[in-house]
Amino acid sequence: MGVGEELMSDVPDTAPFARDWEGLGIDVLAAVVSTSADGITVLDTDRRVVYANPAACELLGYPLDRLLGNDFLTFVPEWDRPTATAFLANAGGGRSEAMAAVAHRPNGSHVEIEWTTALLDLPCKQFMVAALRNVTERSRQARQAAALAQAAASVAASESIESTVEAFAECALSGTRALAAWMTLDTEDQIAAWVGAAGVPDGVREQVPPAACAGAVSSIFMQALQAQRVIIYANARQEVELRMPYLAEALKSLPWQASACAPIFYRGAIVGLLTAISRQDELQYEAETTFLATLADQETIAAEQARLVAGARKKAALEERQRLAR
Repeated sequence: MGVGEELMSDVPDTAPFARDWEGLGIDVLAAVVSTSADGITVLDTDRRVVYANPAACELLGYPLDRLLGNDFLTFVPEWDRPTATAFLANAGGGRSEAMAAVAHRPNGSHVEIEWTTALLDLPCKQFMVAALRNVTERSRQARQAAALAQAAASVAASESIESTVEAFAECALSGTRALAAWMTLDTEDQIAAWVGAAGVPDGVREQVPPAACAGAVSSIFMQALQAQRVIIYANARQEVELRMPYLAEALKSLPWQASACAPIFYRGAIVGLLTAISRQDELQYEAETTFLATLADQETIAAEQARLVAGARKKAALEERQRLAR
């Protein structure tokens, strides 16, 4: 037998499989759809939901009886409805393509989805099938990779300590589901700190203390410093309101409850803290705490740079005083 013949013999004949699939029956096909990991909804020509599988209910955050019979746009936030309306109109005209979107659930949480549609023409009526795929994890990994690259670039290129800690705070926010994040890098005397923040209201930066001071007044920060690893606190807001009312007041406009704190080390000593705050029902995943720890490790390089820059400035100031004294 020749090589070509042998290779051809290993290729399965797909025709029988196609015929078998068509003859599976409505019960089997319904079971396939209902157990699909992707959310599948069927809309009529008025955009009303006539079917939704369990995955779709979970993604959208509504029970089936709440979805059925309602305009699909009812479950889209008002600010996103023009985009969703145009997307469905294009799909109805046969111009369908995948679209990235965010499903906002009634409990305040959200998931990132990839939304695709297909028309289903039946003899009596036309329907639209909308498939929703949860891409939250895929998007998170992409954001974290980009954030780490940005953090590394900020350390390598920036001569400003202030801009470096600001960039790291932005990275912590973009790479997780946090509502806000901030990073402190203590000065050598631990009395003051450089503060970078992202997603915070005005006035928060001025109320964030150095790591040493934070650990002295609040147990949530002290435990992170003592454990020397990322610590998650489900009820961090109550502790901050009790021990650090000035910071709690600055953060009161945010619907936050939990926090994750990652200590920053330099030559064996803790010189800063990376803090990310989130809603109560959105505690950081293990992958997110690993990311925050990695980001804190990257900040160690920034800490070294900060010490070098501070030392150079101090030396330059001393030399200038000596020159003026001559």
